[in-house]
Amino acid sequence: MAFLPRQLPAVGSKVSLTLAEHADDEVTFSAQVIRLERNAAHPQVAFQLTESLRLWRKKVWEYAGEIIASEEPEEWDDWN
Repeated sequence: MAFLPRQLPAVGSKVSLTLAEHADDEVTFSAQVIRLERNAAHPQVAFQLTESLRLWRKKVWEYAGEIIASEEPEEWDDWN
């Protein structure tokens, strides 16, 4: 799901998105809208990638996995 400030695309439409986490290494990909959440406070859209799957996996998915794997649990977090 992605947070979008105002305009929501129609379900089934194709969109082009750019992730600018690193200004010198932006990732642009195409996706199809598969679901909308028309919550007035937090409108969201669910996407399904249609192109650039390998690029997405390498630059976004694997990168996010590395960040999560390197995090330490917070001391006050009692899940045990």
